[in-house]
Amino acid sequence: MKFLTERKTNKITKYSAKIKRLEDVPMLWFNVRILKFWSVLIDNNWRQYFSYIPFFFLNIFQILDLYYTEKEINDKIHDTYMTMIIFNTFLRAIVMVTNRRKFSESLEYMKDLYAELIMEYDFEIRQIIRKYSDMVLKVSKINLTMGILTGVGFSMFPIMAEEREFIFGIYVPYLDEYQTPWYEILLAVQNVLNLSGMCTFIPFAGMFVSFLVFAMAISKVLQYKLSKLSTEISSKLVEAQIIECIKLHLKLISFIDKVNELCSVISLVDCILFVVILCIMLLSFILVKTVIQNVS
Repeated sequence: MKFLTERKTNKITKYSAKIKRLEDVPMLWFNVRILKFWSVLIDNNWRQYFSYIPFFFLNIFQILDLYYTEKEINDKIHDTYMTMIIFNTFLRAIVMVTNRRKFSESLEYMKDLYAELIMEYDFEIRQIIRKYSDMVLKVSKINLTMGILTGVGFSMFPIMAEEREFIFGIYVPYLDEYQTPWYEILLAVQNVLNLSGMCTFIPFAGMFVSFLVFAMAISKVLQYKLSKLSTEISSKLVEAQIIECIKLHLKLISFIDKVNELCSVISLVDCILFVVILCIMLLSFILVKTVIQNVS
């Protein structure tokens, strides 16, 4: 029996010893590797400038296009939607770059807490953590796949159009952007920014999904631990188990506070932007209905 206990302990210690980097945490590795590649998290090199400076200028040209260009209402709605998407992508990159230290601290805290939970002797607790880890990984892969497919769909728009069109409507002062070779150059740049933007926009959301699901996993572990409390054992042992649950609960509260500090601003901006988009779409439906009534 002692031999089996030692073997089990060695197995758990060996597994937890593998968790030395953020990429070793199954809930984080997929999104963290992508964001690390673009240097918006952890690393600090030239790629971080590519993650937000081009989107800043693209967003400026989009706003100028909305202001100076006269288009049909459908085109205006499309351009407004794309402008807000690019602004949101730019904002997310800025938030991560400027708060790199806070993000790193929160991720390190999550990594340590994950390693602590995966070291639990109880098989059910480890199964809970692995179950939610698999859930995060599936959701992250699906989100990125759908994002890339959406980006490919955006890239197909100029190809399917009867006239020369851009993925993102832009107006560049003192430049005729629809003339060769400027049109081809700007369209190629937009295609690159389109796919790279999706690879920044989607993993950012996926990272917060990881935070949320990990908090859910801790809650499930707490629920399981409390349900295993028994009055048949000594009162001191029960007291020790309750204290352990309280400590874990306090760590969960601390983790949620860290996440709220990071995502509160961007969540507010997301809410405002998408409410504005919804209002614009509803306005377009009203205008189309009014035009049809006047014609008939």
